[in-house]
Amino acid sequence: MTTLIAWWSRDQDRFAALHVATDSRISWGSSSRRWDAGRKVFASTTTPDIWAYCGDVVFPALVLSQLTSAADKGALFSAEATVAERHEIVVEGLKSSFQLRHDAPDENFTVVHASRDGERAEARPLLWRTSFNKDGKTWTDEAVEIDEAAPGVITIAGSGSKSLKAEALRWKESYIGGTSRSIYSAFCEAISSGSDPLSGGAPQMASLYPKGGGRTVGAFHQGKPYLHGLPLAQAANPDGFEWFDELFQRVDPRTGAVRPGAARHAKPKRV
Repeated sequence: MTTLIAWWSRDQDRFAALHVATDSRISWGSSSRRWDAGRKVFASTTTPDIWAYCGDVVFPALVLSQLTSAADKGALFSAEATVAERHEIVVEGLKSSFQLRHDAPDENFTVVHASRDGERAEARPLLWRTSFNKDGKTWTDEAVEIDEAAPGVITIAGSGSKSLKAEALRWKESYIGGTSRSIYSAFCEAISSGSDPLSGGAPQMASLYPKGGGRTVGAFHQGKPYLHGLPLAQAANPDGFEWFDELFQRVDPRTGAVRPGAARHAKPKRV
């Protein structure tokens, strides 16, 4: 059922990064019926857009992979499309694809769309939540308000919301509270704690920066590199991605060692 979080950071009073992270567990009603390597985060490499989902698995996972591929090939958005237009195109794509289902079970789900308006000094984060409710067979689409003076968590969703909020509060009260590394570390600990039996596996993440498209991020988890939740025995081109461990340290996925020149982080004793 997922633990999902989105947050953003600033650098010298300017937008620095927007991150979306989830766990990798897909379950069928209980923690005993599960797959811990399912992809839940999708980033366009050509536009500043990231999508992630919680709730139902089958439809969101399949349609988001299609939409992301179409965006990467330039078949989904025109070169002049604004961020609002791109979001509208994706929502219409979700709805039109959903209508092509026949005699399929309806399940609740939410798709989070993180994006960026502008570039460099003019860049600012944006986020929407698009949901389907099976009871009324209704869709809702809402922009999540972001306080541009207060970087931090934008939204938390999924079955692991309660445990993640509790963990995030513990880390927020530490001396690194409110930083990206405290938020990501709290997220990783919430998943690993098992507090939500429907969340688990390796973390997966994608990021947006002041310029360029979305960037998929690799996770070094329990001594192994993972990409989109998939365990990799060896990364053929490990330098094609950034890799982070649970303390939000940039690491070499072959060894788990902090990369030369990268910041080293420690878990606060209070946490």
